[in-house]
Amino acid sequence: MATRSIIAKEQPNGQIKASYCHYDGYPEGVGIKLANHYTNESKIDELLSHGDISCLGENIGEKIDFN
Repeated sequence: MATRSIIAKEQPNGQIKASYCHYDGYPEGVGIKLANHYTNESKIDELLSHGDISCLGENIGEKIDFN
């Protein structure tokens, strides 16, 4: 089973940009990785630009198209 989550950031215009994350969405999983490795706004923007993800790593990898 997966603990799903949404990673989101409010944009300057008030809209929300978000990505779905399939695994480890609890605070000790995705929450800790975000707090420890995604404090730079440009890195967060890059992460969200990739769209939905299976899991969150410490670094942003290559986007894989599963279609």
